[in-house]
Amino acid sequence: PMLGYHTFSHNPDNGGESYRLIWRVETDLNLTYLQRGQLSVEVLGRGYAWLDAGTHESLLQASTFIQTVEERQGMMISCPEEIAYRMGFINQEQLRWLVERMNTNSYSIYLSQLVNEVP
Repeated sequence: PMLGYHTFSHNPDNGGESYRLIWRVETDLNLTYLQRGQLSVEVLGRGYAWLDAGTHESLLQASTFIQTVEERQGMMISCPEEIAYRMGFINQEQLRWLVERMNTNSYSIYLSQLVNEVP
């Protein structure tokens, strides 16, 4: 089966065909795009993890994985403010402004530590 993150255009111009959802998010739509030469695939390298959260058990497993990685690495996974700061979309003062408006919790404490790092 094909695993991955799928994005599709809003109008695949399928001539009115309907697509049936197949197990593990694999769709007939993928095949249509492939046949048209419009399907692009990007293989995720080392450091990426695909976490299925389609069942209660897999959601718990994904949560445990995230918690373990965050605790052992000392970094949050997918923290939009940190990503924006590290990529230069916001500066240190803008990050500080955002953090000051948050309630005190582990998320805001993490970001406060980031704000106080020497750039």
